Amino acid sequence: MSMGLDEQFGDLLDTLEPGTRAQLLGSIGSALHEGWEPTRAEMALRVAAARGDITDDEFISQSFDLAQRGE
Repeated sequence: MSMGLDEQFGDLLDTLEPGTRAQLLGSIGSALHEGWEPTRAEMALRVAAARGDITDDEFISQSFDLAQRGE
């Protein structure tokens, strides 16, 4: 990833409390090290889940939909 997550998705991450933000970034750290490059839609979905705006079932369903669309 050419830009850091803070640079690329700072506006999304700024909606999280500092502890929640750190927890989210920590939870996706290994995937990033393995080469995962999140899209804006994927990060928005993860942030929504971290804020509690969507349920785990909604997160899974919407993640599947994103994958099917190739986003």
